[in-house]
Order: sequence, then C-alpha cells, then structure tokens
Amino acid sequence: IETAGEEEDDDGSAIIREIAGIALPYVNIMLIYFMVLFYANIVANQVILEKTSKLMDTFLVAVKPRAMIFGKVLAAWASALLQLLLWAAGLAGGCVIGAKLARSIHPHSTMGILRFFDYLAQITRSFSPVNVLAALCLIAAGFLLYCAMAGIAGSFASKPEELSAAMQINQLVLVASFLLVLRTALGSGTGTPDMLMWYDLVPFTAILITPVRLLMGLIPLAAGLASFLLTSLLAILASYFAGKVYSLMSLYKGNVPKLKEMFKIIFS
Repeated sequence: IETAGEEEDDDGSAIIREIAGIALPYVNIMLIYFMVLFYANIVANQVILEKTSKLMDTFLVAVKPRAMIFGKVLAAWASALLQLLLWAAGLAGGCVIGAKLARSIHPHSTMGILRFFDYLAQITRSFSPVNVLAALCLIAAGFLLYCAMAGIAGSFASKPEELSAAMQINQLVLVASFLLVLRTALGSGTGTPDMLMWYDLVPFTAILITPVRLLMGLIPLAAGLASFLLTSLLAILASYFAGKVYSLMSLYKGNVPKLKEMFKIIFS
C-alpha cells in the first residue's frame, strides 16, 4: 500500500511539475510584459516632467541632468520591483495561511486545491536557491534595461503630446520580443535548443523566458549568469545613454527628431 501511495505521489509530482513547466513561462512573460508597459510610461512621463513645468532652468543649475535621469529611472525601477515582491509575498502568504486554516479544520481533507499546494511546495523546494537568486537578479536587470530605454524615449520628447512617438521604438522592441518568445519558445512547448540559446543571450528576450528556464533546470547556472551580465551591461549603457540624451535635449524645442537626426545629435 505504501509503495502504491509513493508511486501515486511521484506521478502527481511529475504531473504538477509538467504543468508548472508549461504555466510558469506564460505567467512570467505576461507579468513582465504588462509591468514593462505600465512602468515604462511612468518613467517616460517623469523624465519630461520638468520640461513641461517652469523648473527646467532651476534643475539644470542645481542638479546634473544625468544624475536626475538616473534618479528617475532607478526610482521607478525600485518601486516596480517592490510592488512585484509585495504581490508575490501576499499571494504566497495567503495560500499558506488558507491551507493551514483548512487543514486545522479538516486535518484529513483530500481537497484538490490542498493537494495542489502540497505538490507545488515540493516543486518549489526542488528549486536551487542559487538559481532562484540568479533568476531574480536577471529579472531586475532586464526590467532596469526597459526602464532605461523608456528614459531615452522621454529624453527626446519635449512635451507629453510627443511622448507616444518617442516611445515607438521601445514598444516595438518589447512587442517583437514578446511575440518571438511566444511563437518560438512556447509555440511547441520547448522550442528548438539553438533558438532558445539565442533568446537566453539576447537581453530583450532573456527577461521573458530565461528566469523560468533557469528555475526549471533547463539551462546551467553559468548560462544564466552570462545572460545576467549581458543584460546588466546593456542596462548600464542604456542608462548612461539616457542621461546623455537628456543633457543634449533638455532645452530643445520643436518636433521630436527622427531616428537619423537623433543619432546625429547624440554623436555630434
């Protein structure tokens, strides 16, 4: 009887792990996608705040433009991560407390939701703490990258009416990464290994799929660390780029420059 029970538990754990392997990528992709859309607009609007008010001259004297941009990007980035952690902690805490209350009332309950929580706890305990930390760091670095890109777009715009045009490149990169990951990596369940390897090394797609692949043990820790380093480096460069653009465009008046004109302004 014990052997049969153990086999049933193993089968149940395998099924739950398979479901988690399918569901977690979708949850991560949708969560990151909508958070980037929401907070990227906040960053861009905060960047042009002083341009629409009468405080620009005062701020340019009191604060360096690059320092101000770094502060705005980092503030939105930190608040978004804090909100995400609070959501995750609230969800996990509510599930744990609800499960304990249900078992205190019915100790021998065989409710499906309680068994699901048990299997889910077994799966999460199988995650390596180092992989969990690496996945969280990669999410944070990728989110900082998208926030810095929104800062670049906001630096080019001089008023809110021009912000939608300046955000087009940022949105195209996000949507293209979103569709590529959904179609190739998740369309057939796993995707081709070569294509997924490129997704792990490209920072714009790495934030969407690599953290889950790292948690599930589908890629080695070294690959996750390499993806984190590449994403962090690009995020730092994008933040510096946003500060440089803001310094050059802080007192610019007129329509938003086209892409070719933008590069001429930056590299002149």
